[in-house]
Amino acid sequence: MRTKKITIFFLLVQLLGTSLLAQDEKVKDFVDKQERKELNESIIISAQFDPTVSEATKISENPSIFDTNFATPSFKYEVIDKLYVISPKAEEIKPAKVKGEPIEHIYNGNIKGGIGTYLTPYFEGSYSQGRDRSFLYSINARHYSSHWSINDRAKSHFANNSIDVFAKKIWEKFIIDAKAYYNNSINYFYGFDNTEPKLEDKDYRTIWNTFGAKAFFASSFKGGDPINFIGDVGFENTSNTWGSGEFLVRGFIEAKKPIHVIEDTRQDLGLMLAYSQFNNTYDFAPLLANEAPFFSAGQISQNFVNHSGLLNIMPMVDFDIQKFHFHLSFAIALEMGDYPKSEEKTTVNKYFPTILVSFPFLDNKFSFKGGYEAVGTRYTLAEMVAENPFMLPLMSQGAALSPSDFRRLFVNVQSSFAENFSFSIEGGWQKLLNHYFFITDPRAKYENIFGVIRGDVERLFVKANINYNIIKVFSVGFNLEAQSYSNFTAPMYDMMYPQYEKLDFAPYMPTLNTSLSLQYKPIENLSISVLPSFQYGNKAYVKGEKIDMKGHFDLSMNCEYRYNEQLSMFVKLNNITFQRYEFYYNYPSQRFMGMIGASFSF
Repeated sequence: MRTKKITIFFLLVQLLGTSLLAQDEKVKDFVDKQERKELNESIIISAQFDPTVSEATKISENPSIFDTNFATPSFKYEVIDKLYVISPKAEEIKPAKVKGEPIEHIYNGNIKGGIGTYLTPYFEGSYSQGRDRSFLYSINARHYSSHWSINDRAKSHFANNSIDVFAKKIWEKFIIDAKAYYNNSINYFYGFDNTEPKLEDKDYRTIWNTFGAKAFFASSFKGGDPINFIGDVGFENTSNTWGSGEFLVRGFIEAKKPIHVIEDTRQDLGLMLAYSQFNNTYDFAPLLANEAPFFSAGQISQNFVNHSGLLNIMPMVDFDIQKFHFHLSFAIALEMGDYPKSEEKTTVNKYFPTILVSFPFLDNKFSFKGGYEAVGTRYTLAEMVAENPFMLPLMSQGAALSPSDFRRLFVNVQSSFAENFSFSIEGGWQKLLNHYFFITDPRAKYENIFGVIRGDVERLFVKANINYNIIKVFSVGFNLEAQSYSNFTAPMYDMMYPQYEKLDFAPYMPTLNTSLSLQYKPIENLSISVLPSFQYGNKAYVKGEKIDMKGHFDLSMNCEYRYNEQLSMFVKLNNITFQRYEFYYNYPSQRFMGMIGASFSF
């Protein structure tokens, strides 16, 4: 009871002290917004915290879209006129790397050889530099011969040998390449039966040697419209054991410059200068009867040396009009020569205009080229011998100084509208002026030597080429050339061949030539080729008589097996049909020839 009284006493004292301290404090009631001056409370409540979560009340069944408008703040700026210098810096772009495609190894050298029927050895070797962007070189050598004779003919052995060296240097703005070569051919005038005369082999053997060198250069200036040049210079010497020879020096240079005469197009203006100097020597002594018993000395002329030259000057222009490309040129040819026998000098001027046009059509899948073209040229002695190794090593003065002219009107259409198929067809009219033709020389006792006559002839021709291939499996190629000759005349005949002033055909110009090439790879390392060919309409002229040569069909077959990247073996079969045909009168071919060999790269 006493404790309870004491507790009440202390509570009253505490409340009285609190009210005295709060007399001057202004208390604001936040409910009725009035000042309260006499209240000073302190309440402490202690109880257990029991949290509760009120249920959410859904405002609406559907969402509502509302937007808020924001005021755009004011923004002011000033331009400071000040130049900042920035130094350009080029960063190297690294080339893309192709992964998973290793570069194929290139072998520097290759040796290929074989042996065939009729003791026919074959060898070919080459060595060249590997990959190099600035300098290239190579050396090549070849031998092909036969040491067996054809039945009922004189000794018909032959041998062809060649070697050449090549080098090429590439600079940023220039390219120069050079080549030196040597060719040797040994043949026999075997177009007769040697049973009765029994001539010694050396009496009808002919050996030709040709060596020479030439260099080519070209410029590749870029930027703007610079002048670019191409050209070459070289020499060639051809000689024969029967006293004839030719030394040739020739060269040409061509300059082209882009111009812009026609608006929004480019034109190429060019000028070409070419000169050839021929020095021919003919010694008749080896052809006398006591040294060449197969040759009649009835119309032998005296020895002579002939100097002749051919200068060509040709301005040209190339330009485009829409999709059409035009080429115009006008060549002036000056033929110069002298004859020691008559001490006369001659100069002949000729003119060769050319107008060509080309354009694509049918969505660029086909291309057309055609027009009128005129060209003057001079065939070398080496070129004639390569075409007919049984020609007489003697040429007349008129034939020696005889450039040839070609004038033609033609159209050409070609296409490669598919990756594995392409074709080309060309046809037109051509005039051959002072062209050379082979005839059986009337002074050859056994009708086994061919002379050269000059003549004019008109030619109508059609040429076609078709190619189709399935990559790494099958390929086929077809070639056809059909032609007809008319109005043959020989205005430049001389005392050697006066009877050939006028002929009604062109000797040794076949009417039809066709060939087919089929290649099949049954497996990756094996390749089989079949090569049929057909020729018809060849004519010869023998002692004033025209002779129709028989048409012939030739079938060849090649097979090659590649053992690995370095070694392969091959088999060649020629004239499988055993045809005994002649292209040149009295010169038959072997009925069949086979060869087996191998090739090795290192």
